[in-house]
Amino acid sequence: MLSCHKIERDEPERCEQEVLLKGEYPERTVAVEAYAIDRLEVSVGAYQACVEEGACEAIDYQGCEVWTPRGLQISLRVPRVLKETSHPVVCVTRAQAQAYCEWRGGGLPTHDQWERAARGAEGGIFPWGDHWESGVANWGERDVVGGPVAGALDGYAWTAPVGRLEQGVSPVGVWEMAGNVAEWVAGGDPLRGEVRGGSWVSHPFELRATARVEQKTDARRTDVGFRCAYTR
Repeated sequence: MLSCHKIERDEPERCEQEVLLKGEYPERTVAVEAYAIDRLEVSVGAYQACVEEGACEAIDYQGCEVWTPRGLQISLRVPRVLKETSHPVVCVTRAQAQAYCEWRGGGLPTHDQWERAARGAEGGIFPWGDHWESGVANWGERDVVGGPVAGALDGYAWTAPVGRLEQGVSPVGVWEMAGNVAEWVAGGDPLRGEVRGGSWVSHPFELRATARVEQKTDARRTDVGFRCAYTR
């Protein structure tokens, strides 16, 4: 059962907001052992190299769900731009992401590793600081009445090539930890996983460095990719 994080004299109905913050409270300080993490999201080209060596499964674009700022698009196929070698790989399950990271000598980052890389030692709300900046991440832009206007503010109607959004780099020099593609993190549940960082279809609230979104581990989506972490 999800407990209620009450602030002073909040009304009982305010506790419903806690569902949106699942996994983010109570705030705590965690000691993280030394590790390294990919500076960039894993690209299509990098993943394809693993496929060619026989260590990774080929991407199933036919079985991939196409998500846009308008939601799930049943009638759309995965667009060609998302398959370009310089763009972050999408349409991979958590197991496929883990297999790639193992091939590289690492694994998917834990929640703590991912968040430390995104927030740095100071723990900002977003990788670039505590205030929302519409032009430093690839997100699901919307106009004043809430209608999708993909690419109007960040310049990318779909994903951006990895390493393009320099102003949004985290305090420790990691790129695109907010937006572009949401990223798989490690987990023990074989059926239910979580992704971090939001994506090119996300609202700013979902791009917070503390936000966690539950996904089925076998999900293949156009808004989910990954990066790897490494320990000695």
